[in-house]
Amino acid sequence: MVKTEQPAVVDRLDAALLLVLKDLEMELAPKGVLALWMPSELERAISTASDAINPPRTTGTSWSGLIYLDGELHVVATVDVALADQHLPALIACAVQDTVDESTREPRPACPIHGHPLLPEGSLSGSVWVCPKDPQSWWCHIGTYHESVGR
Repeated sequence: MVKTEQPAVVDRLDAALLLVLKDLEMELAPKGVLALWMPSELERAISTASDAINPPRTTGTSWSGLIYLDGELHVVATVDVALADQHLPALIACAVQDTVDESTREPRPACPIHGHPLLPEGSLSGSVWVCPKDPQSWWCHIGTYHESVGR
């Protein structure tokens, strides 16, 4: 229902999630990754079974994504959709990276210098993965990790 009512928002969130999943090597997971996006007010109403007489408003900029990995709900990501497209991947990566690392038992994406997980951050140029030991030593835009490592 939300996809038909606000397709532009859902498409933006799905595009940002795909960039993150590409770098986390999860876009081809065995059962896949599924995200159900909805305004956060709606997600809160569903999870708390709030009063049906006062339905939640669905016009806010805070959206929640119920992220399923291999058929199981693993994380609820909350994203401010008022942000520019280039900043959405960092917010989504912050929500899903630890879960992916736990399920794969390896750092994703791994710093090519040190081997630890890179950190997702927002920058003036958009969403980036950075080395937490030395952000100047290695970084790349989210969605370009594999191309950047191959340089």
